[in-house]
Amino acid sequence: MKIYKFDEIDSTNKFLREKSDVTEGDLAIAKVQTLGRGRRGNKWVSTEGAALFSFVLKHDIEIPEEEYMKLSLLIGYSLLYSLKKIENLDYKFKWTNDLYLDEKKISGILV
Repeated sequence: MKIYKFDEIDSTNKFLREKSDVTEGDLAIAKVQTLGRGRRGNKWVSTEGAALFSFVLKHDIEIPEEEYMKLSLLIGYSLLYSLKKIENLDYKFKWTNDLYLDEKKISGILV
C-alpha cells in the first residue's frame, strides 16, 4: 500500500486510475481537488478542509457485479453510523451516495 499526498490535484480518483503501478489499498489524499468527478460525470469542486481521498479496490472476478453495486450504499451507511458514534447529530443519507448535515452535503461516495 502506498499513500500519495497532494496539496492540490485535479482528481484523486483520476490520479489513481491513470497510474500504471497501483496496488490494492493505494490511497491518494488531497487538501484541494479542482476537477473531481461525481456520479453521472458531475463535476466535484472542493475547498480546503474537506476530506478528499480515493483508494484502490481491485475487482475480484469471483464476486458478482451485483455485490459491487452495493458498495456505495454500504460505505454510506457505515460512514453515517461512524459519524453518529463520534457525535450524535442529525445526519441524513441521500440515496445512493450522499451524506448531509443541516441540509448541507458533507460527503459524496463514488465507487
